Amino acid sequence: MERYFFDIKDGEEHIDGEGSEWPDLDAVRHEAIRLSGEILKEMPESFWHAEQWEMTVADRHRRPIFALKFSAEDAAA
Repeated sequence: MERYFFDIKDGEEHIDGEGSEWPDLDAVRHEAIRLSGEILKEMPESFWHAEQWEMTVADRHRRPIFALKFSAEDAAA
């Protein structure tokens, strides 16, 4: 199993210092979606007032593999 790191930027940087092991890239992608949902669910108010929210997933060498980006904006009147 490979180790992957899930780093988050939401106006601040939150570095995953430990990482976690996953059997393949499909499992990592599923975990990134699940974890993003869990985190965003806990911060509904701050999400609306923050910059773009981003999770970058990196391999064991800390090389980025992919990123998930979320943002919210009110429609123009």
